[in-house]
Amino acid sequence: MSPASSASVRGEPGVAEALLRGGTTFLVGIGVVVVAFSALHGAGAAAGAVVGTVLAGLSMAVGPWTLHVVRGASPPTVMAAALGSYGALVLVLGVLWIVLSEAPWLSMVSLGSALGVGVVAWTAGQVRATTRLRLLCFGSDPDPVPRVPDHDPDPAPRVPDPGPRTCDGGQQTGTENS
Repeated sequence: MSPASSASVRGEPGVAEALLRGGTTFLVGIGVVVVAFSALHGAGAAAGAVVGTVLAGLSMAVGPWTLHVVRGASPPTVMAAALGSYGALVLVLGVLWIVLSEAPWLSMVSLGSALGVGVVAWTAGQVRATTRLRLLCFGSDPDPVPRVPDHDPDPAPRVPDPGPRTCDGGQQTGTENS
């Protein structure tokens, strides 16, 4: 693989940071609103909203961070890292949910609501950041002038066109009614 094509496979530097920044921006904005609304229902609800918002941010940051760390690895390694981090995240969130469900100072309804709203806000921020990224698909420099090869790059012999085909791939005989 050439250096130019391997750079496009590995990803451009700054992409993970842009996705993390985009998700965090939306999460913080929505998180403040959720915590303020939850505070109207008591300290336990506000605490649940804070914990839910923080858990949403941490859990949604794991994916882009993991992929940023392994971006230069082979595709199977990247896939294994992504699936492994997702599995570990689900396990950790499950354990935290069980542990925190017994906390008397915490409203689990507010925690769950803030976690759900936070994940949606983070995803919206990542979508917005993704639409604003400018990534080259191939190579490192755009080539404004298309290059025409001096010779035929396809040395295979040309096969004459057999003519029009029917929808099922057979040859038309000219006797079909249209």
